[in-house]
Amino acid sequence: MKSNDAFTSTCRHCRFYSPEGRRGGHCDQLNVAVRSGWKACPLATPIFEPEWEFSGIPLWHRESSFALSTHPEGITFTHTVEPTTSEAEVKI
Repeated sequence: MKSNDAFTSTCRHCRFYSPEGRRGGHCDQLNVAVRSGWKACPLATPIFEPEWEFSGIPLWHRESSFALSTHPEGITFTHTVEPTTSEAEVKI
């Protein structure tokens, strides 16, 4: 019998995995179909990850153009995201 570890070694142990059907599922982070037994990607996060570990990372919302972040002293800031007017140039 296999032990059920809490590490994010496979997709089924990631918080972004949603099971669909018998063996497959959906990755909400990458928006793709995945198998539960696949090796987890570098973006994988444990299901019960404490939220305090994400407190320094700004949360971006696509629907609204602002992001929330928390100062170490507990103050919440709202950052306005303004679109740029210049054309981005990509060179390969």
